[in-house]
Amino acid sequence: MFDGNTNADESTLVGKKIGLVLQEEEYYSNDGEKRTRLIVNKECAVADVPTQKIPPLKAIKEDPADVSAIVNDFSSAPNGEEAVPWS
Repeated sequence: MFDGNTNADESTLVGKKIGLVLQEEEYYSNDGEKRTRLIVNKECAVADVPTQKIPPLKAIKEDPADVSAIVNDFSSAPNGEEAVPWS
């Protein structure tokens, strides 16, 4: 039986049906544009798919401008020429 861990042989899934609950997730593309993609929220029996609730959008919590401010803060780190405070 395929479990994705100890038995991850996808060929055992040929011809079988699986139930998946999908969820939309926001992400920033390489060009900084906010986009959405589908991710697997959970697996279930095929017969149980109609009774599953669709999970809400998994929104991004931080603004890319805030992230770039954090990344830019690293640019002020010493470049190795300054004395370290513990020496």
